[in-house]
Amino acid sequence: MSTVRLENIKVCLFDVYGTLFDMRSAFSQSGSLISDSTGMLLDKWRAKQIEYALLRTCMGYHVDFYKVTRDALEYAIYSLGIPSAGLGTRLMDAMMTLDPFPEAEAAVRQVKATGMKVGILSNGSPEMLESLIKHAGFDELFEYVLSAESVGAFKPHPSVYGLGPKHTHIAVNELVLVSANSWDVVGAAAFGYKTVWVNRRLQIREAMPWKADAVITDLSEFPQIIGANSHE
Repeated sequence: MSTVRLENIKVCLFDVYGTLFDMRSAFSQSGSLISDSTGMLLDKWRAKQIEYALLRTCMGYHVDFYKVTRDALEYAIYSLGIPSAGLGTRLMDAMMTLDPFPEAEAAVRQVKATGMKVGILSNGSPEMLESLIKHAGFDELFEYVLSAESVGAFKPHPSVYGLGPKHTHIAVNELVLVSANSWDVVGAAAFGYKTVWVNRRLQIREAMPWKADAVITDLSEFPQIIGANSHE
C-alpha cells in the first residue's frame, strides 16, 4: 500500500487496457485457451500493439486502435507459430467485451462518492471504449470518455494528454492519470499530470526523469491515495 496522499486533485482519469480492463480475459471469453502459449501470445501481442501505435504516431500514418491491435495480433500469432484457425477473429471480438479487473468498479465508485469526477483517457477508439463500457455495465460511471482517436495520434504523444485539461477545463496539475503502463505514466507525468502507477506485475520503474507520484499493486489501493474511504 502506498502511503502517499495526493492533494488538490479535481478529476481522476483512468487508462483502460491493463488498468481497468484485463486483456487476459480475451482468451477465456473466446475459448482460446492455448496452454503455455497464452502468456507468451498476450505479452507479444501487447508489446507489438504499443510498438505499432508508437511507430504510426512517429511516422504520421494513423489508423484507429482497432486496426493497430489487429495488426499486432496477426504478428504475434505468426511469430509464435500458433495455428490460427480463426483465433485472430475470436480474440479481436473478445477485445470489444473485455472483463474489468475485479476491484475496478468499486475503486472508481469510491472515488466518485467523494464528489470527484472520473473519466477515461485511452488509445482505444470510441467504438472500442463504448463497447467495453456497455459490456461492463459502466454506462453511468464516467463523466469523460476521451479517445486518442480525436487527435489522430497515440499515447505518449502530448496531444493525447492534452485532451484531459481541454475537456475537463481543469489545470493539468489538478488531474491525476491512473495507469498500469509505466510508459503511460512517464508520458503523463512529463505533460504535468499527477500520476499513479498500478504496478500489477511488480516491475521496476522506467529509467526516465519522470516517475509516478504513487505506486500501487491494484486499484483497490487507489481511493485512499486521493482521500476516499475505501470501506464505503
